[in-house]
Amino acid sequence: MAYDGLGRLTDVWLADRDRATEQIPSTKFEYTVQRELASWVATKSLNNDGKSYTTSYAIYDALPRPRQTQAPAAVGTGWVITTTKYGTRGWQWKPQAITPTPPHPAARWPPRSLPLRRVLRRCTTV
Repeated sequence: MAYDGLGRLTDVWLADRDRATEQIPSTKFEYTVQRELASWVATKSLNNDGKSYTTSYAIYDALPRPRQTQAPAAVGTGWVITTTKYGTRGWQWKPQAITPTPPHPAARWPPRSLPLRRVLRRCTTV
């Protein structure tokens, strides 16, 4: 495993990957903490080809509680998006699975490019 200067996990090599022989990690994590826009973590999972990654995102609110997850759909070219809302007491309220309406702004991701409110406006509830 590898960590950044803040002690956050950045790379993971599973038993089938060898870090000593400079094989690429099984999973990579990228962190972005922002003041004006939602903070997020990108998780890159190694594909079966052993060379490319599939990226999913976890977006957090200011507290930092999980607010939304985004992952590529298993079939097709869309994204599976799950949103969690919180009540006035801070308890989880009304998690939703939503699917993006075409065209989805996936080409403009990572999500740092859009405020969370704009992302939610482009989606419909399933």
